[in-house]
Amino acid sequence: MKATFIPDGWITFVQALFNPTPETQLPKLLPLRLTGGGIFAVPGRPAIRMPRCAETSERPNGITEETSIARICFESSNPWFQGMLDFTRYISFADFERFGDQMIPHTWSDDIPENIFVEGKVTLLEKLSAPEMKAIRASSSTPPGNQIRTVFLSRKEIGDRIADVLDYEWPSQDTGKQEGCMIVYVRTDRAGKVRESYWDSSDNYGLQDAGVILALKSSLKPLIVDGAPVQMEGPLVLHFKTPSAGMPSAAPAE
Repeated sequence: MKATFIPDGWITFVQALFNPTPETQLPKLLPLRLTGGGIFAVPGRPAIRMPRCAETSERPNGITEETSIARICFESSNPWFQGMLDFTRYISFADFERFGDQMIPHTWSDDIPENIFVEGKVTLLEKLSAPEMKAIRASSSTPPGNQIRTVFLSRKEIGDRIADVLDYEWPSQDTGKQEGCMIVYVRTDRAGKVRESYWDSSDNYGLQDAGVILALKSSLKPLIVDGAPVQMEGPLVLHFKTPSAGMPSAAPAE
């Protein structure tokens, strides 16, 4: 099978318009009370009204489970959806203007891991006529086997699917821990090859770029959902040991 791939930045930017909420965590978020909404002031700069937010996460055995992280926010003085956050993206909306009986944001942004920022602006909104509305239709749907879906996996699920992590010579590092673990975001194609990786957290932040390089040389066992291969994304845990701490090694953390 020839693998095709949809990158994280492209799909999350589209999802900002059509599916901007952390869907799997909404049942936990909706009953929560919104907090925040105060004013953040820095001397010499205009005051900023902070949004009101609800957030949730789970920490089994004292370790945050990345698939459980979610936050939704609303503007402090209006009932308008301001943004959301999960492990894979941060989406925000601003510059609301009236369009018919709706308030539509004219600026939306997508901040994916490693602070890669994409912003879009609405410059023109026009109401479609009835004939134009009828002309918008899908003549046929893409067969499931040809669809490019992405499944968000937990760190354990990704760890269980690791097919290959190369022997790796970590660069020498004189500061921070010489041995420990780091978490990097990974996104695979449908064949399981890691095509995107961004650093998230590490016991030694000076080694994060090296961890991303290692992740991009790695692969996961392909995942089949509803009879078709899917892309995978989520947190990959790597163990590092610098040359000064012992023999070079790289392996998934147990």
